[in-house]
Amino acid sequence: MSWKLSDDPLGQLETAIAEDDMNGANNVVFELTRCGARDLATAYAATERCLHSGNRILRSIGVSALGHIARVWDALDEKFKEDLEQALVDPDRHIRQPAEESAMELYSFLHWHFRNWTPKEEPIPLERRFEDVHIGHLGPVTTASRLVTHHYGNQRRKAQGLPPLPPLPF
Repeated sequence: MSWKLSDDPLGQLETAIAEDDMNGANNVVFELTRCGARDLATAYAATERCLHSGNRILRSIGVSALGHIARVWDALDEKFKEDLEQALVDPDRHIRQPAEESAMELYSFLHWHFRNWTPKEEPIPLERRFEDVHIGHLGPVTTASRLVTHHYGNQRRKAQGLPPLPPLPF
């Protein structure tokens, strides 16, 4: 059975949270923030709901969404900066690691800087950001999205002692 974003994504998110379906919650937020499936206000609302949750998985989803919004929408409300700065120093690595990734995306695409954070790598080249490709059910996906996903996938594989992914075809 394939997953689909409903006409009421915020209701769908609340249902997933009420049912303790973190995969469902992640799917909703992913579609809203990374794939640009709806409007920016809905993406903000879903992200904020996750960020201010007491559940660490939801908080991690919300923190990741901040970077997705910056990359896909080329915008992020300043009100989220403090949330990300707090996540960057969170004692839980499941919050801190996606915060590092989001901070890098915000640094690359919106030129944001954060207290007590220094980028560990060069920003993703902006000229590669808006090149569209078609990937399966996701439809058009920016080259930057592919680069970021590939880069972080290789970081995770390296940490697990696995060989790197094959290079991207561009």
